[in-house]
Amino acid sequence: MSAITVKLFVGEDAAAGAKLAKQHRLYVSNKNWSLCELLDRDPPLALVFEGGQPVAIAAWDAEGGLYSAFCRKDRRRNGYGTMAVQAIKEKLGISLFSAECTRRFSRGIIGSLTFWHKIARKATLSENK
Repeated sequence: MSAITVKLFVGEDAAAGAKLAKQHRLYVSNKNWSLCELLDRDPPLALVFEGGQPVAIAAWDAEGGLYSAFCRKDRRRNGYGTMAVQAIKEKLGISLFSAECTRRFSRGIIGSLTFWHKIARKATLSENK
């Protein structure tokens, strides 16, 4: 099994992370999708690497008040998207249920709503301990 690592890109490093995500097409290739547009603004983000290759991303959109995430289709259901969301949430300290997070979920690709519901369930359990 390949090594799995998570790297955060915030502040001055955000542009490098966004560039890397774009180079590895970690977004739905349609300008109407929020993550594609968000990467043009160099947001704080987390990338998950498998064997040195980026396979998942989660980014914070301060203007839109929401997190966006994407994982390569052949790597989904391995926990990589969850790892990316957890990493950026912990770094920024912005909960899914905080005042800053004004949009909890938005429509995405097939299965994304289920993904966000699972993330919210886990967040609810961990925040209520």
